[in-house]
Amino acid sequence: MSLNGKYSIGIVLTFALLAMTMLYIFPFLNSLFETKTLTAEKFFYSRVALWFVLIITFLYSFLIEKNSFLLWKERKYSFLFYIGSVISLYFICAFGGAFLNVLVKIATQEKFSGKLLQMTSLFKNNYLLIIFTCLTAGVVEELLMRGYIQTRVEKNLCKSVFWNYNFRHPFWNSSQHLRNDWSGLGAFLYRRRFCDVL
Repeated sequence: MSLNGKYSIGIVLTFALLAMTMLYIFPFLNSLFETKTLTAEKFFYSRVALWFVLIITFLYSFLIEKNSFLLWKERKYSFLFYIGSVISLYFICAFGGAFLNVLVKIATQEKFSGKLLQMTSLFKNNYLLIIFTCLTAGVVEELLMRGYIQTRVEKNLCKSVFWNYNFRHPFWNSSQHLRNDWSGLGAFLYRRRFCDVL
């Protein structure tokens, strides 16, 4: 099988594993714990399942594709460049997200999601779960979506594909989706300019 064929199978495998994890982890945990209420323990195990998807994808990359996980080549920049990159991306995301949030608040009468309020009770005074969830969101999403899938899609399709993956969370409201898209757009535009910074 050609390398592009292996890339395509890897992309489909990763999406299938993520979809199965997102769809079936809570029903599986409900049957395992014999309760339907969302607890901190169940939420922790759901995040562990996402780490297993990352590990399986790593293994597929090394054992089947026989290639590095991250396909982009590293470029050397000065230390000040990295500081400027972090600061500029922060301001793009902060001001853009705030602007879009105000725009949505003015245009709609949205209220906080009930599911989001339920999630806040899980995280209250549970600092280890907060840290683990943040690490999972940052590391797993970035490595799978931007590190693995995006690089292979660009190799398979073309260099100029506008490709930004954002998993939609069912308990997010419109302003949260817009902020997430704005952050992704800012990162995408910056990435187009400096190929391997993000």
